[in-house]
Amino acid sequence: MFSLKLYLGNLDFFEMMLFDIDAFQLFYLSQNCEQIEKQLKELNPSLEAPVKKILEHLETCLINNPEKNEYTTSLHSDFLFIKMKSKLSGIKFNWEFKLTKLENRLLNKHFVIPLLFNCAEYQQRELELIKIIQAKDKEIDDYKSQGIELTRSKII
Repeated sequence: MFSLKLYLGNLDFFEMMLFDIDAFQLFYLSQNCEQIEKQLKELNPSLEAPVKKILEHLETCLINNPEKNEYTTSLHSDFLFIKMKSKLSGIKFNWEFKLTKLENRLLNKHFVIPLLFNCAEYQQRELELIKIIQAKDKEIDDYKSQGIELTRSKII
């Protein structure tokens, strides 16, 4: 199972980070405009499209509709290869991602620390919600102690 982090910079730059949860390994790929155009010509010689369109299609394939595409993966030494087959405007579209294995210490920066921040945020929100519920419970108890009969519309 993989966790994906994708960045498209100004639609002329592509970064992809993939965390292999099972093997606890981090992989990275970065491509600029020229590299994207070169790969497009190599893998799809009969297809011409602006880099912006290619990046939008890759984002759609990887993030929005990954189940509509065919993927194959292979691991060789320090590289993870992902081959993707899809359709771009009804035309067969092939793409390959060659991700380089990164040092495990980078897991902290890109996954562990953001995950810890998210957990802390959720914990803070939970505490705030508990305080609100406790205040409502106290308010209801005050009403009951005054002999007021409560209905749902009065509580809210």
